Amino acid sequence: ERASGSYHLSAYFMAKTISEAPTRLLLPIFYMCISYWLASINNRFSIFLGTTFCTMLSVLAGESLGLLIGAGVMDLDKAMTVMVVVSLMLLLVGGFFVDNMPAFMKWMKYLSPFKYSFDASQQMVFDSDVPCDGSG
Repeated sequence: ERASGSYHLSAYFMAKTISEAPTRLLLPIFYMCISYWLASINNRFSIFLGTTFCTMLSVLAGESLGLLIGAGVMDLDKAMTVMVVVSLMLLLVGGFFVDNMPAFMKWMKYLSPFKYSFDASQQMVFDSDVPCDGSG
């Protein structure tokens, strides 16, 4: 089908992403339903929906990154190695694990889709000061 030109690559990508989205998003929704309420940081339902939406967008961005690397590297073993290195690098520079990066790496945080979902969720959840003295 691809060799005969039946459809464009963009049509394949959109069809694959849309058809697999429900199964890809089910586990993050299940995770957020449990972990968000257990953390009990901000108990507003609208904030829960916003952070869950950011998590789902991050999952879809990660899946798209995997498809990009899979399309660019034809050997399965090499693609797995490249994907592990790239995804770990993006997680590290995304701001959740490492706060102070060396100056030559600071620009890399803008490449990470995880940075944007983490920052958006952080701004939604911590919209007011949180007391750290155990008072509530």
